[in-house]
Amino acid sequence: MPFTGTYLEIAPPERLVFTAMDATGRVLLAESDRGTRMTVEIVCNSAEHLEHYVQLGVAKGTSRTCDNLVAFIWEHR
Repeated sequence: MPFTGTYLEIAPPERLVFTAMDATGRVLLAESDRGTRMTVEIVCNSAEHLEHYVQLGVAKGTSRTCDNLVAFIWEHR
């Protein structure tokens, strides 16, 4: 199943809000003493909806996406 969604809010440089697979996601960026802190939230409609996300491996996919982002940033510094 392809992962598709719609951006609801793009507020550079600190916030992205999007919908995907009937959930709302948020990516928050904030300065910290050690660099930039990134928080990723996915809000599901129910416990069953969350379990579906877990079964799809969203945590692993999100981690891989973050790793790809870090690699891209280091490559283009």
